[in-house]
Amino acid sequence: RWLALAALGTFFGCWNPQLEAQGGSPPGQDFAGASAPEVFQLANSYFQKRDIGRAATCYKNVLARLENEGVSFAPMIEVALFRYAICLYQLSYFTEAAGEFAKYQTKFPDGKSIVDAELYQAMAMGASGRGAEAIPLFATFLKKHPDSPRKNEAQMRLAASLTDAGQFDQAMASWRTCLESLDKTQEKGNLIPRQRSDALSMLLSSCVGAGHAREAFDVVRQIRDAKLPPPANILLREQ
Repeated sequence: RWLALAALGTFFGCWNPQLEAQGGSPPGQDFAGASAPEVFQLANSYFQKRDIGRAATCYKNVLARLENEGVSFAPMIEVALFRYAICLYQLSYFTEAAGEFAKYQTKFPDGKSIVDAELYQAMAMGASGRGAEAIPLFATFLKKHPDSPRKNEAQMRLAASLTDAGQFDQAMASWRTCLESLDKTQEKGNLIPRQRSDALSMLLSSCVGAGHAREAFDVVRQIRDAKLPPPANILLREQ
C-alpha cells in the first residue's frame, strides 16, 4: 500500500548513501573551494529542478559543514535539513527520512516547515514498514492541526495504517471519520469522488477483516448506490 509514495526525480548518475558516507559524490560534483553558502545555493538549484539525487548530496554537505556553527547559520540549516529529509523521502530512503524529519522537529520546534515535518515523519514511518509507530504520529498530527489543508490525507493514512496493523475496529471508525471529513470538504465545493471511493473501498476491507458481515454489506450498498469511480488507492501517489 505504501509502495510508490514518492516519485523519483530525474538526476544524473545514481545517488548512493553508502558511497556518500565514505566521502563520495555524484559524477561531476566537486565541492572543492566552494563555501557552505555556495553549496547551499547549488542545492537549492538542484532541488527546484527536481534533480533530487544531487540536491540530497549538496544539502548533506552543507549540514555537515554547519553542524557546529552558531545561530547566524540557523536559517540556512533549517532549510537544508528539511529539504534533505524531503530528498531522502522522494528517493525512497524512508527510514533515514523519518529520522531527519524527527531531527528537524527537535532542532526547529517553531520552524516554518514544522507542520509538514510532522506529517512527513509519520508518512515516512508508514512507508518504511513501521506502521504501528506511524499511527500515534498521524493521530497527534490530526489533533494538533484540525484545520490543516492536508487533514483528509492524514486521516486516510491513519486509517490505512490501522487497517495494515490489523486493528480493524479502530480502522472502521477511522475510515468513517474520513468519509465524514470528505463529505464536509465536498460541501465546500471541492469535489473528491475518487477519495470517497478509496475510503469506502478500504472501509469495506476493514469490515471484512473485523468479521462484521452486516456492516460490510451496508458498505457494498453504499458503493453501488453512490455510483462512484472505481477506487484508485490514493495512498499510492504523492499528494
